Amino acid sequence: MQAYRVVVEVLLLAWRGDIGAARDRLFEAALVLPVAMPFAGLGVVLARRLDLIVLGELGPLPRALTDALPPGVRIDLLIDRGLREYLAGSFDDAVASVRLWADLGGVRPAMTVPGLEELAVGAGIREDTVVTMAPPDIVRAQSLRARLARAGEGRWRSECDEVREAARTLSSPFARARVEGMLGTQFAIRDDHVSARIHLLHAERLFELSGATAWARAIRRRLDRLDRREGSTAPAIDALSACRAAWSSQLTARELEVAMHAIRGAANRDIAEALRVSVRTVEVHLGRVFTKLEVRSRVELTVLAHRAEQHL
Repeated sequence: MQAYRVVVEVLLLAWRGDIGAARDRLFEAALVLPVAMPFAGLGVVLARRLDLIVLGELGPLPRALTDALPPGVRIDLLIDRGLREYLAGSFDDAVASVRLWADLGGVRPAMTVPGLEELAVGAGIREDTVVTMAPPDIVRAQSLRARLARAGEGRWRSECDEVREAARTLSSPFARARVEGMLGTQFAIRDDHVSARIHLLHAERLFELSGATAWARAIRRRLDRLDRREGSTAPAIDALSACRAAWSSQLTARELEVAMHAIRGAANRDIAEALRVSVRTVEVHLGRVFTKLEVRSRVELTVLAHRAEQHL
């Protein structure tokens, strides 16, 4: 019964945004109580997610608790891997892990600790199925992030103003930090570096306040990249993996492939041959891409892609 009480207490601390305190309480209790038993292994899930959120990797205690689980209990190893990849900046790998998890049936334990909801939306999972039970703060924060991820250029200003005001009502510093981080990233993509830095700094400080050290480090890396690139008119272009991850929540898989070929300069006929479809099909997909991303030409699409890659 004491183990059940501790797991519930840790869950409430995490929902309140006290990530560091939740991890300390659970790890202290794990030394003397069977915290792996309650709620079909929820204590183990919490231990793993809290370690990733604070450290960015799994420590020895969550691994030991996982080994102590009964054979029939399943852990979302792909979600853990995706979270680790996301915090390390490997956005494409993170989306791939969550998509594979969804393809395999999206098996979850009793609840999913807030950590990868925006990636899960991008993987084709409905937002209302990502968190199976959560207080209003968590649900509102998830909805706000989804709005930002899907806001096109035409709706961006009104969406961002509404989301910014709504974020101030979130009582959980961890939940608000994730919204602030996405606001900062979206402003950076649109070359509003002043607003981007304000929101990213808010996110970093809120993550530090909640004890989510790995998230704070990830935001600091974004701030450092913003500082290095500020004032540059010739952004460096690599594999555009961050751009692919950002657009995955707005485009279908085939539209995304057409868009990625287009921003690399491939002609419609070349895209058609690469994807083994007709030129007309490529034109239709490209038209839908323009509509969803609210751009008017390949040039605007390419500029948007490079900005996303530059700042994500």
